[in-house]
Amino acid sequence: MKFGAADLDELERFGFNFIRLGISWDKVEPREGELDLDYLRSYVEFARMAGERGIYVCPRSTNTAGARRGATGPAWTCKVPVKNGGDFIAQIRKRA
Repeated sequence: MKFGAADLDELERFGFNFIRLGISWDKVEPREGELDLDYLRSYVEFARMAGERGIYVCPRSTNTAGARRGATGPAWTCKVPVKNGGDFIAQIRKRA
């Protein structure tokens, strides 16, 4: 996560006191079973900084958009490659 004090300055300038802060599964768990603790710590730190300024934070898991590569779902979740945003339901059927 690359958000910081400058981002909070902008939120305050526009009068925000509540934000939905997206968290991406592909960033949290880039490889199956391996968590990126630095990403999680930066997320928590930004939320803490926002709270200190009176900005409420609602953590939000982003949509995986069918867990296709390039979406927020980790690439490792696609055992059968989905090409060009192809039919995800068809891909699931192939796995079954």
